[in-house]
Amino acid sequence: MKFCLAEDIPVILLSSTGKYFGAIASFKRVNIVLQKRQFDMADDGQKSLEIAKAIVRAKITNEKVLLQRYVRKRRHLSLDTEIHQLNALMDKISEAQGREELMGIEGAAAARYFSSIRTLLEGKWRFERRQKQPPPDPVNSMLSYGYTLLFYNIFALATAHGFHPYVGFLHGIREGHPSLVSDLLEEFRAPVIDSLVLNLVMRDSLKEEDFIMPGDHGTPCLLKDEARKVFIKGFEGKMNSSFTHSGTGYPVDYRRCIDLQVQAMKKVVEGKLPAYEPLVIK
Repeated sequence: MKFCLAEDIPVILLSSTGKYFGAIASFKRVNIVLQKRQFDMADDGQKSLEIAKAIVRAKITNEKVLLQRYVRKRRHLSLDTEIHQLNALMDKISEAQGREELMGIEGAAAARYFSSIRTLLEGKWRFERRQKQPPPDPVNSMLSYGYTLLFYNIFALATAHGFHPYVGFLHGIREGHPSLVSDLLEEFRAPVIDSLVLNLVMRDSLKEEDFIMPGDHGTPCLLKDEARKVFIKGFEGKMNSSFTHSGTGYPVDYRRCIDLQVQAMKKVVEGKLPAYEPLVIK
């Protein structure tokens, strides 16, 4: 820990199931000037709404692209209606008058998206709907665990660049919730975690017996120890995979991409860029 503090490397403390305990970070990470601008921008309804709209538009676009990729591999399936619905919801984003309306659009898109995921998984694993706490089945368990791992990768990079992680633009300020990290997470959910979970299921890398199933109502479905190792290996493989960054055109891996997106958000807050451009996959 002393070494990490000296080298300005944050340490995130999680349980084996992904529960967050806390973080150990150097005081060097505080950038009060940036955070003052961040607070001011969050309080500016119009500016924060513009950033929030860009994030939601990118999230839905990435969800749509991921579905289209998998449908091309399974020609017997058709998700034309669901894709049309996602496009219709994206058309409503520009007209949203506030955060609540925008979150309503995002929620409606998520419901249609996960309904499509259920269609893709038919004949493989049971998945009725997205349920976070507690995850009732293996697919929800992997999604929740994956989002947690990704969340704290973003948390570390956001704080490394001097941001206040609890003040965001799409997600409102809530006690104990790193809203900015949740904002930045949205554009990476589909290309990183959803893609990873689908690949693990489709390739039979994990099976339902690799999970501890809920004993009764209200208890979570959890990955067994060996399954968690497989998942983490897949997660790191995904994070290290190379692709072309939509903003710069350079080949990057996902961890470097997150760093670039945090830097882009920082430039927007500092007034060096006119608008935030999230990651959009093709």
